[in-house]
Amino acid sequence: MRLASEFKRKAIHAIGILTPVFFEIFGKQFLILSVLFCLCFSSFFEFLRLKHNKLVFYSKLLRSYEQDRLAGYVFFLIGILTCVVIFESAVAMAAILMLAAGDGIAGVMKAVTTGRLAALAMFVISTAVGCIYLPLPVSMLGAVGATVADFLPLHLRFLDDNLLIPLFSATLMQLSLFLLL
Repeated sequence: MRLASEFKRKAIHAIGILTPVFFEIFGKQFLILSVLFCLCFSSFFEFLRLKHNKLVFYSKLLRSYEQDRLAGYVFFLIGILTCVVIFESAVAMAAILMLAAGDGIAGVMKAVTTGRLAALAMFVISTAVGCIYLPLPVSMLGAVGATVADFLPLHLRFLDDNLLIPLFSATLMQLSLFLLL
């Protein structure tokens, strides 16, 4: 049961893999506007759920700690938006893919295997998808940030990992590019 639920939750991450495609086809402005639209739409549902106790179609997908706070997909959208606005395009797309692919697969793995294997998968997948846009050393540094953000214990997280993963990875990658140039 846990694995089936995790697959459903990670479907949102699979959609995130399309972000670079939208970026390449439609450009940065369209992507920003699209994510803002999705963020407004999802915020409306979260408002209904949190302030008015209205059950929404995705309520069964929420984790226990999300019952009385913003759901992870809202942080996912905020993470994408923040990366696209703040970081250079290659860094933003690499960080978004680390969130979408790395965290998506690592989350499923956490349901069926040890945390160490899931962390290794997060690192390897994040490194691989980062290399689509950036050199290997830069991608590896971003993957370290993504893995650390993903595996911080819940009580140490001040925000959801769907926001921390792209911000940690993008910050490290952007700094490494700055230092290399």
